[in-house]
Amino acid sequence: MKFRDSRGLSPEEDIALGMWEHCLKGLEADPTSLWRECDWVAKHRIIEEVRGRHGVPLAHPKVAMIDLMYHDVDRGRGLYYKLQQRDQVDRTCTDEDITDAMTNPPETTRARLAGRLRQAGQGTASGLHGGLGPSQAQ
Repeated sequence: MKFRDSRGLSPEEDIALGMWEHCLKGLEADPTSLWRECDWVAKHRIIEEVRGRHGVPLAHPKVAMIDLMYHDVDRGRGLYYKLQQRDQVDRTCTDEDITDAMTNPPETTRARLAGRLRQAGQGTASGLHGGLGPSQAQ
């Protein structure tokens, strides 16, 4: 915050700093208050609801199943996506933003370089760390 006050930030950086401050204060005061904003708090809330409803300990297989179901990336099955469909989580970006970031990474990132190498048929991201890409293996 001192850096921001002395040098300034871009609008996006200022928003991120505000969100970071909000989360730190929420974690200090009452972590459960962040159930809409913080992924692990949302998952913890679901797990505790299931434990309370069924009277099971944390080590119970039902809890393990909930843990797996929360992270299921299938938008029709994943519990996170169910929360999202019911407007029970806050999002910082849209699906379109995510798709755009996947196809147009920032210019100064390794993701941009790896994408360009793949497009050119020059190798894979592991090739960036000294591995051989398809064209180098011969």
